[in-house]
Amino acid sequence: MVKKTTGISQILGNEKFQLALILLLALLLFTLNIGRIPFTDGDTLYYAKMARNMLETGNWLTLQYNIGSSDIHSKPPLMIWMMAASFKLFGVNEFGGTIWHSLLSVLTVLLVYLLGREMFGRRTGLASAIILLTMAQFFYMARSPLMDMPLTLFITASLYSYYLFEKRRNLAFFYLTPVFMALAFLTKGPVGLALPALTIFIYILVNRKWPFKKAGNNLLHIILGVMVFLLVAAPWFVIEYIKFGKQFLDVFISSNFGRYLRPIDLTGQEAGLAIPTKPQYNFYQYFLEIFVLVIPWSGFVYPALFYSYKKKELQYPFIWTAVVILFFTLSLNYKVSRYILPAYPALALLIGRLTSEWLNGKKDTTKLIRIANLTNMFFVIPVLILAIIWLGLTFKQASPYYMPMILPFLIVMCVCLIAGSTAFLLNKKLASVSLYASVAAVSYLVLILLTAIYLPVALPIKEISEKINSLAKKGDIVCQYKGTNPTFIRYYVRQEVRYLADKDQLVEMLASNKKVYCMTENTSGVEYAQKQLKSRIRVIETKGPYTLFGN
Repeated sequence: MVKKTTGISQILGNEKFQLALILLLALLLFTLNIGRIPFTDGDTLYYAKMARNMLETGNWLTLQYNIGSSDIHSKPPLMIWMMAASFKLFGVNEFGGTIWHSLLSVLTVLLVYLLGREMFGRRTGLASAIILLTMAQFFYMARSPLMDMPLTLFITASLYSYYLFEKRRNLAFFYLTPVFMALAFLTKGPVGLALPALTIFIYILVNRKWPFKKAGNNLLHIILGVMVFLLVAAPWFVIEYIKFGKQFLDVFISSNFGRYLRPIDLTGQEAGLAIPTKPQYNFYQYFLEIFVLVIPWSGFVYPALFYSYKKKELQYPFIWTAVVILFFTLSLNYKVSRYILPAYPALALLIGRLTSEWLNGKKDTTKLIRIANLTNMFFVIPVLILAIIWLGLTFKQASPYYMPMILPFLIVMCVCLIAGSTAFLLNKKLASVSLYASVAAVSYLVLILLTAIYLPVALPIKEISEKINSLAKKGDIVCQYKGTNPTFIRYYVRQEVRYLADKDQLVEMLASNKKVYCMTENTSGVEYAQKQLKSRIRVIETKGPYTLFGN
């Protein structure tokens, strides 16, 4: 006679309860202290300034970095709209700029669970969701308001919709697919269409199975799908084209298509150098970086890909992963690590399936899981240890500010990898997977708590900018001398900010009759100005590595 499970065991084993715990963990990791931690990415502040300008001008159509400027920006507006709406609801601050993005990240975790459950069952869905939210770069990107996470959400939603259509033959899901593609397109441009469309197209070719039985129906519904896509994606582009004409089209095409085949960006512009970006032929980069980007699941990536290569039920996420990574690998532009974020949901599904099958006792998974754990133990852990040493030796000046944040995180992550792989060696299957996930989550909590304490000290640009706002009057000059991306100070200071990289130009400005307030990380610039102008130069405030000085 089977004994019926009751009480706590029944609750803990309940699927809805387990999913709720995973989503609550995601919410905690993605939102804790977001209002206390300053923005850390210059691109985030670039978008945040345009979102704030939307509120100030009431112009929600044309993106403006500088109010009144006629500059045309190459990115679509959906992310800026979402950030501006969040600012409207929660205030123009770090919390308002981040909370909407964190919630989209939680939704991405939920979609991966739903897709994993639909494909392989409850256990794989739950495993895939927790693997995704504990991947290092996914965690970081969930707290960094950039276009890549909304793009990942909409691509995941479009591919989930198509999978549901193919499985259930419900036309509503077929037409939801181009809707989500259009939202991805409005988030980051053509890549939002190219990645899901290529994935579906290659999947159809591999399986030699068109969505509809009759050729005429395929053509009809594809045409209608294109019309749905255009109905959602096209209006903003049409309006901007009517407003700016060919110039808008040239900027958009050059930025979104031209840079893929031939880099068009210029580096060193703030320093007055304007060096053209060289084509990047390092096609191996993402294949190596992935070991660091998805810690603690680094060792599982290639075993999971190998496991899924010839399994028909895993074709869809395998093709999805391959399309995203190869698409950006073949680009000659920057190999920015966050660009491959749209592959992570699919990769989480593959790793989730491999680990679930292993936990279920499937024999052909044992060798692959052994490789995964040994890779973590003998490759990833040494890399982390070397990273700790390298950080300490390379960033001697910055280490007093950044090492208290980074070092404990790296140590706990090392413990995570050691604990997970040791449990595997002891043949504790569930403990091994659980330790990887739970200790990784602890490492992220440690990082969040320490970052809230130390980052405002290490990056006090907001405080210095507020000081400038309280002192500077109309007509005064505000500048930054060398150092950090000036997008930071340009966001927080409510007037024009100049950037200088030449010390003689700095002295010339300070010697003028105008009042000057200048921020710098470069103490030699302050010392040079004091030597040239003596008592005319005064240090107003020093915070962490930054100095605010003026005449």
